[in-house]
Amino acid sequence: MKIFLSKKTAEFLLKLDGEIYISPYLGFSDKKIKIKTSDFDKEKLRKITKTDAVYYFDTLKKEYYKIAMFDPGKHKDAYYQLNFFPDSDLPTLTINGFRMQRIDKTPFQKAEEIIEKMKITEKDKILDTCMGLGYDTIQFSKTGADTITCEKSRCVYEIAKINPWSRPLFKKNNIKIIKKDVMDYLETSKEKFDVIIHDPPTVKFSRELYSEEFYELIKKVAKPKTRLFHYFGDLTKSYNLKAFENAEEWLGWKAEKWEKMLGAVFFNE
Repeated sequence: MKIFLSKKTAEFLLKLDGEIYISPYLGFSDKKIKIKTSDFDKEKLRKITKTDAVYYFDTLKKEYYKIAMFDPGKHKDAYYQLNFFPDSDLPTLTINGFRMQRIDKTPFQKAEEIIEKMKITEKDKILDTCMGLGYDTIQFSKTGADTITCEKSRCVYEIAKINPWSRPLFKKNNIKIIKKDVMDYLETSKEKFDVIIHDPPTVKFSRELYSEEFYELIKKVAKPKTRLFHYFGDLTKSYNLKAFENAEEWLGWKAEKWEKMLGAVFFNE
């Protein structure tokens, strides 16, 4: 069995002695299990209290594992890690130290606002271009809509499989995960979508996902009246504003900036 350990959980265990009940899944469920604090290595726990990284304790092997992976890529190396930051309610993915979750507190609130803004219903077919930990995809699926999401990184996919809060991704019948680059998927896809959610890493980190070629592929899979949410980052910064203006030109769709969500909504009218 895995018992997940954040900084807060480790601090809690260090304060107590004897048999106690804890949530082993970082608060994902109300289930609690009885454990003996003497089963945990206090030095290991103290180490965990000094970091925002998430670990788990394997109760069979009596070993501690940091939830992190290194990917020696063809063009650049990347270090992926699951973190639990004090200003968030859920674990967050970092890549080379950069946070992939840009909305403070619960990420589910962001997805709920997108659902309301874009009027997503069970009749829609959704493409979520960049899965990550899948928090948005999970919320979209709760509307009853069929959702396809893409993830090219083996490391991100494996961390999502470990993360308790990502579990619904792999259990819901109306979620389909495509384990490949979204551009590769779009090139061959015969699917058509009512709603597209494009929440990629920053333009500096993944320029191809802000390219004219990418938007041509988006148009290929869009239905008439498709709604697209697109993350850009702070639109007061010149390079983000330029990315927005390029998308507006290359898509040719009606655009509405959405500063609160660091992006914009596009309508294929």
